[in-house]
Amino acid sequence: MKIRSKITLSFFTTIAILAGISLLMLHFIAKNSLEKAIYPHLNTIAQSRASHIETFLEANKEAVKQLSKSIVAERFLLADRNDEDFDQKLNDVLRRLDSTVTIRESVDEIFILSTDGKIIASTNRSRIGLDRSDDICFLGAKKGPYIKDAYNSQVTGQKSLAFSSPLTKHQTGELLGVIVTRVGLEPLNEIVTDKTGLGKTGDIYLVNKYGYMITPSRFIKDTFLRQKVDTENTRMYFEDIKRFGTKPHKHEAHLFTDYRGVKVLGTHYHIHQMSWCLCVEIDEKEALVSLATVRLFFIIVFFALLAAVLIVSRFLSSIISAPIYNLRKGAEIIGTGDLEYKVATKAQDEIGELSRAFDKMTRNLNESTTSIDKLNKEIAERKRAEQGVETCNENLKAAVGELNAANRDLTDFAHATAHDLKAPLRAIGSLAGMISEDCGDELDEQSREKLDMLVGRVGRMSKLIDGILQYSELGRAVKKKQVNLNEVLQEAIDEVAPPENIEISIENELPVVMCERTRMIQVFQNLLSNAVKYMDKPQGQIKIACVEENGFWKFSVADNGPGIEEKYFGTIFQIFQTLAGRDEVEATGIGLSLVRKIVEIYDGKVWLKSKPGQGSTFFFTLPKQKTAVKNAELQVNTVC
Repeated sequence: MKIRSKITLSFFTTIAILAGISLLMLHFIAKNSLEKAIYPHLNTIAQSRASHIETFLEANKEAVKQLSKSIVAERFLLADRNDEDFDQKLNDVLRRLDSTVTIRESVDEIFILSTDGKIIASTNRSRIGLDRSDDICFLGAKKGPYIKDAYNSQVTGQKSLAFSSPLTKHQTGELLGVIVTRVGLEPLNEIVTDKTGLGKTGDIYLVNKYGYMITPSRFIKDTFLRQKVDTENTRMYFEDIKRFGTKPHKHEAHLFTDYRGVKVLGTHYHIHQMSWCLCVEIDEKEALVSLATVRLFFIIVFFALLAAVLIVSRFLSSIISAPIYNLRKGAEIIGTGDLEYKVATKAQDEIGELSRAFDKMTRNLNESTTSIDKLNKEIAERKRAEQGVETCNENLKAAVGELNAANRDLTDFAHATAHDLKAPLRAIGSLAGMISEDCGDELDEQSREKLDMLVGRVGRMSKLIDGILQYSELGRAVKKKQVNLNEVLQEAIDEVAPPENIEISIENELPVVMCERTRMIQVFQNLLSNAVKYMDKPQGQIKIACVEENGFWKFSVADNGPGIEEKYFGTIFQIFQTLAGRDEVEATGIGLSLVRKIVEIYDGKVWLKSKPGQGSTFFFTLPKQKTAVKNAELQVNTVC
């Protein structure tokens, strides 16, 4: 093989191998980054839809419980058929049931069952007298409120859910009957079939505990209790039920084959009170469509680079081999005996020097040529290394830019959604207030309690949305300045306004740190508010202290409250997680998650020490040095 061909082949092969390895690494990094961005998005959608479904079930369950407390229904059930006013009491209860159905559009029928399981009152008069003693909605409601799983009504043929509750005597608790509300699945279907954020192939559906689909599919018609779903996603759900029961646990999105036999990225979520599995899926091809574009780009770049390398290598080899050819020709002439022939050239490079030295010592020709080849190869390798580094840097910057854009879009979406929810919530609160002012004196005690409950629930939802807005704001730019934490703490104490039986003491002076003032007020206010809110001692004590430790300021907020079990140490910092029931303590489950995220933005950490009955101490740290706050836009975790 000629020297020219060897130089071309060596140069071409080396560049091709390095370029191929670099492009494969970049492709792997891009795919990994894209999957990490998609998986949290699927989990966020699953959590959101599951929350809506739980709200729908709880609202209907609460509605039938309120109906079961009706005085009109109790009077009717206690009446004797031979009483003169029996027909009047029957008409009263029927009017009450009819008016409820009229108000609630999703309700198809409300009926009352006697203690022997017969329908004695119904909005569908034709069903009065039917025997439902073996129906699960009757049997299950004898012990308390019950939800019958999705089914096809034998009478109407409609897809329905049944919510039932016992009717008891107010004074003695004696069972008088059961009231049942049959609700169509349209509201549930509207929640589940909302494909926002899932593109063209995204699908969301519910699977019951027997593995059958109970909500519509995007791809198959008439799936209700007909389409069996036996996929890795549902198998993981049933395995979770065996391992964890109703305990909270982490769900991971993964790649699997769906019920159509198509590769999808998906995750699942539990609807515990119904043993339902909520499946959220999107076709792999659509989810990774941007990766296909990147792959095509890499292939084009790879072959373009190979073509360029081939042309350059041939050109360089020609430049290098031409003088050598001349030397060989001169050596042949000298070998014929023409010792007067001069092979030296005027070139001032290494080959020129070699040609001039050839006249003095021809026997060094081979060694000199080898030295030049080695030098040229070293130069070429250095150039290839520099080109590879530049290509890696440019592609990494592009990948980071795409992740930043995706994270900003998701944060803005959460922020805008929370703002949009405020308007209808204010309207509901205003309407409830007007009803209370205009009709409060005309309502009976039970109606006023319901109205007060509505106002309370609206207030709680407003606080929850405010918390979501605060949480989403943490993903935006942070402006820092010197802040005196003594002033911040005093402002937080004033906002909390502790009662007289709780004493707040500051053990030592707090430092001045680089931070955002409003964020640090939120940290102290949420920690103090929790300590006050859950205090169970007649004389409460809250102590605040700060010490220097390993280049950090370590802050502590200690109380003598009820304490927390160690198994809850991790979950209380998760968003929407509370230890007490929402009806027992007014809480949104956002406060401690705000604290954790703010402290982590400033390169600190949050933890607690506590024992039940001995109080709790929450710790957090802030760096002493003026370190830069983490750029929230570079974090892949997104608020939802």
